[in-house]
Amino acid sequence: MYGFKKVDLKEFKVEERKKIMTIKEIRALTGLTQVEFGNYYNIPLPTIKKWESSEGSQNYRECPVYVNQLLEKAVRIDFKRKIAKANKENHLIEG
Repeated sequence: MYGFKKVDLKEFKVEERKKIMTIKEIRALTGLTQVEFGNYYNIPLPTIKKWESSEGSQNYRECPVYVNQLLEKAVRIDFKRKIAKANKENHLIEG
């Protein structure tokens, strides 16, 4: 129809997939607390706590893969912007 090849997901090997970061790992890139991260990315605190709970926990809730991927991308973009801004400000102060 659109030229996309039909793929059988059963044949998709785990080794070929990119490792998906956990929400906790993504949040660690920012250095933000759960509250700060939730406020910045508009995610309710209870949701973050459930996503970061261990799998055996009664409160555990798996974060959808697409959310992990979107948050990782957003954090990396935001992180690059903040570093660039800080470097620019430091350069103006020093120069």
